[in-house]
Amino acid sequence: MRQFLDKFPLVEMKPDSKTVKFASGVHSRVLSSVGGKYAMYFDDNGPTDVVLRLLEGTYSVEWVNTSTGESMPLEKFAQGGGEKTLRSPDFQNGIALRLERTAK
Repeated sequence: MRQFLDKFPLVEMKPDSKTVKFASGVHSRVLSSVGGKYAMYFDDNGPTDVVLRLLEGTYSVEWVNTSTGESMPLEKFAQGGGEKTLRSPDFQNGIALRLERTAK
């Protein structure tokens, strides 16, 4: 998890209860920065569908297995603003998500 957390400006991040609108069957915790970096943790087992509220921009997504530290291949997507649904990979006892807005 340290490698996951080292990718964030933790002193700039605050608890965020608005970005995750819904996460099916799991409990979510989110920290976000004004600069568009999001650290998310989904507790329980999955996969899960996560509905996010996002600003317009280009985003990169990285799912991280919290037991092994392994990350899934980095994905990118463009978002016109509003809701975006992401489907997680299978996981047991939690998974982390690194989401970063890379361009407006």
